[in-house]
Amino acid sequence: MEPLFDFEAPAEAAELAVEYREGGLPPVTIGETYTSPSGVRYKLIHKLGHGSYATVWLASLVDGGGNALRQFQALKFQKAMVPNKGQERVVLAHLSRPSKHPGRNYVLRLMDHFSIRTVNGVHEVMVTPVLGPALHQIAEFCWDESVRRSGLPPLVLKRLTSDLLQALDYLKTRGVVHADIYPGNMAATIPGLNGKSEDEVMQLYGPPEAEVVKCFNESKLSAIGHSVPEVIYEPASLLETIVYNGNIIADFSLQLIDSGQAFIYDGVPLPR
Repeated sequence: MEPLFDFEAPAEAAELAVEYREGGLPPVTIGETYTSPSGVRYKLIHKLGHGSYATVWLASLVDGGGNALRQFQALKFQKAMVPNKGQERVVLAHLSRPSKHPGRNYVLRLMDHFSIRTVNGVHEVMVTPVLGPALHQIAEFCWDESVRRSGLPPLVLKRLTSDLLQALDYLKTRGVVHADIYPGNMAATIPGLNGKSEDEVMQLYGPPEAEVVKCFNESKLSAIGHSVPEVIYEPASLLETIVYNGNIIADFSLQLIDSGQAFIYDGVPLPR
């Protein structure tokens, strides 16, 4: 069978180039600026990660002249076609409502949202606070001397378990079922970036690393080339700010993320 795309995925840690097609990922890239209906302007300055249905980017808030405002958010760009489109935004908005429940501090909040149109379709964009690496990534780079194996130290694990239980209790009070709880959907908080310059933030994350997407079949390039970005970036890592030489060197809490499979359990279909 002839492959759908004759593109090489250049970076092992990045998404596959084949994900950029009609109904797939939007071909966004660093340096682009997007404006939400609220008038907030977001300039993409780094890539934070990717998943089955989206890519996540670090954005610097800028004014109308393109001047940095020393504020930073994460932008999640979804595929044009995703299961239960719009559901994650509805759930996040529901969970982001004001509450005195302590568990709200351990659940990702929706700060803003909008949609963009690209050659691959209409994509929903969700704006959230910037978080650090996932729990399983941190555990992989930790060394627990007491049992001589990789993994989170018992005291840290105990504290993070408490964070997770409070988050789940908060979801229960809101009538939400997450439906996809595992260490990859638990991210570490990081020290606030707001107030820093873009240069200072880039020193923290390191320069973006990318490779040019290679096309093996030039005859197809004119037909599908605009669907695929010219370069694919590898996600940035902040592991070094949390783990050094196998040891936890920074305090952090947990946030439950990725509500793509979550639903509000009230017997009524989610509003669109």
